[in-house]
Order: sequence, then structure tokens, then C-alpha cells
Amino acid sequence: YRAMEHRFDRVGPWGRSGMCSTAAVQVCVDAGEGTGVASRWEALHALGPALVGAFANSPVLHGRRTGWKSSRLAAWLALDPQRTAPPRSVRGDPAAAWARRVLDTELLCVRRADGRWDAPPGVTFAAWIGGHAELPPPTKADLEYHISTLFPPVRPHGHLEIRYLDAQPGRRWALPTAVLAALLADPAVTDRAR
Repeated sequence: YRAMEHRFDRVGPWGRSGMCSTAAVQVCVDAGEGTGVASRWEALHALGPALVGAFANSPVLHGRRTGWKSSRLAAWLALDPQRTAPPRSVRGDPAAAWARRVLDTELLCVRRADGRWDAPPGVTFAAWIGGHAELPPPTKADLEYHISTLFPPVRPHGHLEIRYLDAQPGRRWALPTAVLAALLADPAVTDRAR
């Protein structure tokens, strides 16, 4: 977390706010199979703004109204856009687009035995693979850790992790989960909702 704070502090104040002062309902759904993966990926992005609005629950951050109904999402989108923004396009092959994004995103931190986890500034994972960093070559574990430092609104992880919903009071967390499940249960329903 110290390495994350250090990285996010270089971008602005939103990192600490997003990490320490916000809460979300994160819902994981099946990615689907074959062409269904791209369809579900596109649908989750297309439905996102309406679902964010329907379940916005954070108009206040640090005791002040922000002008956003979801100050949590505003903080996350601002804290490090290459790491947190939605993809520019959701059309095409989501796996190839995600792989490209993973490779093109700067390292947030690098696990080291000596306790220094800060990453060299401006070094992407692709550059690290190419030997353009003063680091030993990356391992599969390094790649998996790097992927865990990307926080887009929908994150593929063998399944699709929806990260754009604000936390809800009490047991109301179940409502956005049920809505997502219902919207994705039948492709005809998903298409109609889109």
C-alpha cells in the first residue's frame, strides 16, 4: 500500500481518497463463452453509466459534497486514468485489448526482497519484458501482480469483475448484484436493456 500511495501521490490526491475513503459493491460474473464474451463485455460497459446512476450512493467525500452522486467513482477515475479508466473502445476482441492494456500500463510497483517496491517511473510492463528497466526479467508472478494493480470499471480475471457500483447500506448490496444477474441471465434481456 505504501508503494501504491507513492505512485498515486505523484498523480494527485485521489489515490488516497479512492483507497481509504470509498467503498464499492464488486460483482463477479461469468465471462461467457466464444462470441458471448465480447457481447457480455460490451454490455457491461454500455449498461455501466445507467447502473452507476441507479446505485450512486456517495455524494460526499471527506465530509464535503463533491457535486457527484458517485464521488467514489469520480475519485477512482481521477486517481490514475491509465490504470482506472474504462477502455477507449469495447468493440472487437476484449482479450487482445486487455492484453495490450496490461502491457502498455506503467508499473505501479515491483515486489523486491529488499523491501523497496517502488517502480521506475514511466516503465510499462512491455518495457520491462523488453529489458528497458533496471530490474531482473519479470516472472509470471510479476505479471499476475501487475494485473492486480489495474482497476478499470470492468476487469477481466477469468470472469468479469464489475467495479463501478457504490457500496449500498446494510443488506442493500444484494440489489445491484441481483440487477446485474438479471440483466445478464438472458442475452435477449441484455440486448433489450442495452
